[in-house]
Amino acid sequence: MKAKVVWLIFAIAGAILMAKASAAGQKEVAFYVAPNGNDSWSGMLPAPNKARTDGPFATLQRAVEAIRELKRKQVAS
Repeated sequence: MKAKVVWLIFAIAGAILMAKASAAGQKEVAFYVAPNGNDSWSGMLPAPNKARTDGPFATLQRAVEAIRELKRKQVAS
């Protein structure tokens, strides 16, 4: 149940960010968070790859950091 709530919160936040990016003419980016994730991964995949070298983040905090990093890069360019 807790994982579903976390996923739902992140999905809503991600949808808002994607809508803002689309409105600004920017490329849409999605970050994924899952209980079987790892905060050292890219967060760009919804599930771990077969080699378990990339996949979703493990925590919402890491996803928030990734969004902030992305925003900083967009402002700098």
